[in-house]
Amino acid sequence: MKVAAIAALFCTGTLYDFSAKAAEYADWTRVIDINTSATVLIRVERDGAEPSYGSGVILSNSGLVLTAKHVLPPQDVIDQGECLITSLVGWTKPSLDFSNAPALTVKYVSPRYDLAVLMFQAMPATAKAATVNGAAIHSGDRLLVMGYPSGGNLTSTDGIASGEAPDGQYKTDAQVGVGNSGGPVFSRSGVLEGILLAGAKSAEGQITLGYFLLTGTILADLSQVLGQALNTAPVAAAAPSLDRYSFSYVLDQGKTDHPPPPVEILLNPQSLYDLGQHGFEQEYVKPYKAEPGFRFVSARFVELSGNHVRAAPTIAIADDRKSLTVTFTLASGPLYDQWRGWLNGNVITEQERSPN
Repeated sequence: MKVAAIAALFCTGTLYDFSAKAAEYADWTRVIDINTSATVLIRVERDGAEPSYGSGVILSNSGLVLTAKHVLPPQDVIDQGECLITSLVGWTKPSLDFSNAPALTVKYVSPRYDLAVLMFQAMPATAKAATVNGAAIHSGDRLLVMGYPSGGNLTSTDGIASGEAPDGQYKTDAQVGVGNSGGPVFSRSGVLEGILLAGAKSAEGQITLGYFLLTGTILADLSQVLGQALNTAPVAAAAPSLDRYSFSYVLDQGKTDHPPPPVEILLNPQSLYDLGQHGFEQEYVKPYKAEPGFRFVSARFVELSGNHVRAAPTIAIADDRKSLTVTFTLASGPLYDQWRGWLNGNVITEQERSPN
């Protein structure tokens, strides 16, 4: 939660619905529980170099492990057998222990994508394959990234799919780090939606967005090469078992553009703050989808922090109750003042299992 949002929680008198947030986290706990034993820490050792680390996910009960190609050393090093690739599965302990780590061999390297498939020489007894689904993903869908940033223990972070990227990829605002490469991205229902390949950095060097390749693209690339049976299932098969539950979506929108003032404002400065007449306002319509297999019963907005919100949020649930939109208006100041508007809060919903 952002500092501004925390301050607003105590200073604005806005009530935060912790019960709804707890329900959201409880669902993520289930996703983590069923996928911990499918998430792999990969260690690559070479003579004269420090070990490097990445993440991966088990694709089949025969021991296939999917990861990013750039986690591996160059192909000539692999071909000459000048590296050792070992792994730990679902490692949650504070310190790493590779003394008895299962070894992995390279089975396939994609000529087109940043993808590679490894294989356990002996599948660990506690390991299991993730459930894979090639269904479409949409901007705003909730996601969970699992992996081993910095070669540490297993870490899980949540976020949303925040837009398409080139070459079959999608962006996510879930927090990731070096070492997450090759790690799985799961949906709310616990199925594999893709693997993380890269991160975009800010000017300060912080990773601000993660980029992941969708399972549909991955399966198409692997289908004619591996011939292995994957653990596939429709999304509904892993959907939450509750018939009705609360779920909250994050809304975080800023308006940071600073348009130049119109000529009439320069001639009449006292009209500067008459925003409605001078085009400094912008209406936003944010769409949200119900969870797979569910539909909306009700929805409300809980504001955590807001500035220059010119029209309060209104919520409209679609006739089929499988989607809703939140509409609001923000304002930002002119070029020479550069004040900005923002709205941060939660769309708290009640959802019920859909009959179709």
